[in-house]
Amino acid sequence: YQPEKTLVFCATAAEEWGVANTRYDWSAGAYNQIFRVHPEWAGKIMADINFELPAYNLNYDKAQVRASYELSTYLENFILGLPRVEGAFPEGAEVISPTQTWSDDFSFSIAGVPSSVTALREDFARLYYHSQFDNADTYDEAVFRYHHYMYGMLMLAYDHCAVSPLDFSVRLTALRDSVAGELTGLLGQEKTAGLSAAASLALTEAAGAYDKVAEVNAAYASALAQGDPAAADRVLADAGSLYADVLAAFKLAEDSFVRLTWEDVSLFPHQLPLNNLLALEPALAALEKGEAATALDEYLWQVDNNWYAYDWSYDTFRYFTDYVLKAEPDRLMWGAGRVTGHEDLFSTIRSLMAKADNAGADFSREIQAVDAARESQLALLEQLMTQETAALNQLTEALKALQQ
Repeated sequence: YQPEKTLVFCATAAEEWGVANTRYDWSAGAYNQIFRVHPEWAGKIMADINFELPAYNLNYDKAQVRASYELSTYLENFILGLPRVEGAFPEGAEVISPTQTWSDDFSFSIAGVPSSVTALREDFARLYYHSQFDNADTYDEAVFRYHHYMYGMLMLAYDHCAVSPLDFSVRLTALRDSVAGELTGLLGQEKTAGLSAAASLALTEAAGAYDKVAEVNAAYASALAQGDPAAADRVLADAGSLYADVLAAFKLAEDSFVRLTWEDVSLFPHQLPLNNLLALEPALAALEKGEAATALDEYLWQVDNNWYAYDWSYDTFRYFTDYVLKAEPDRLMWGAGRVTGHEDLFSTIRSLMAKADNAGADFSREIQAVDAARESQLALLEQLMTQETAALNQLTEALKALQQ
């Protein structure tokens, strides 16, 4: 087989460790590869296939592919054509999104390279991964064969695409649904209407943009299937700047809508303060009823990294806060700028811990502190929503341009 495109086989190192004294001390090899060694790859690479965990199996019914939102539609169609392998995944495969920070594809994705990886299952991560139990007994030859077929066929499928097959409606639908759910429940429809409307407008343009991408890719694949390289070259020429523009729109979406919790989970910007508020609101209500134990045990530990306050000194708490908020970007690598804001509830939590068992204790000072944190998070939420709305408008214009 003679590939139509350049294939880069990249063995990234330092996945588990690579920079000392930083929250984000893993995937250093992947981050350096795409951001420092070959930054020119961003905007040129159609897709990254991460050959992660190709042979482990705990008798799963389905294979799981974790991917950038925008690859999901293409991959969901692709997996329908995968051959069955006796003894592996009797129900086929499924696609989940978005990329997450535990594997190298996250660094490539935020750099602007659409990515996918064999998903790390929660039970395998909890019971086997990075332990003495992750040994030859977890190796499954049928699963290894299945993934060989999957990776090889996916490479062939991408090789017959003229442009990266990105469907922006998947991310935008997830964003709109997140706004329509708990965010609107918290703030009310009037305050979230602008963000919802911007997401809906972007979704409309995303549909047209994907139609254009799919049309160009179908024409290119047809020309190759017919053995007409001249026709394939004409398709590429007619596509003009579409290849680069699609990837530029993807980079815009990654820059604008990928943030991290203090536990390194990927989510939309507004979800950071939203999650805090969903803990602060009931914590406040509990304190107003004199239920300090409820506020402590069920809610306050969920706010940013305040779980440190329960068992560690303030010096430790500040250390593990500041090395995220105040470290230089080159030490933060793929986590730089992706945690927004921080509520320091250390003294409030310690004060409540001291008073929790005292009948009739006065919690007025703690109530005031939690209420101030709530107001701070509401202000941050409104700020981030404004930024997201502006980013959605920018993405809408980019998606319009793709269709011209």
